[in-house]
Amino acid sequence: MGWENRKCFICGELAEVLDTMAKFLVKCPKCGDYDLTEEAKHDYLSPRKDGSSFFCDEQKQKLSEYVKKKSDATKKPVQIYRKTIEAVTRKRAIGIRYSGG
Repeated sequence: MGWENRKCFICGELAEVLDTMAKFLVKCPKCGDYDLTEEAKHDYLSPRKDGSSFFCDEQKQKLSEYVKKKSDATKKPVQIYRKTIEAVTRKRAIGIRYSGG
């Protein structure tokens, strides 16, 4: 499995995404480069059953700016875990537990 053109999980722009089964490597022109754990994607960045997003546009913008700033400063992909998302957006998914499925 190789790199695919897909929507960025944070901003929705077209990005290069590599699914490694345990995490997603993303190269987004707007957000920068990041590694997203399956758990963080599942709990926060996957669409809800009704198609809506867990975050409002302002929270997505905060996360995008955080990733871009850190990616540009370190020249390395930013590691994004649930705790990273919770700290940046100040929002927590109460009662959600990742089951690995």
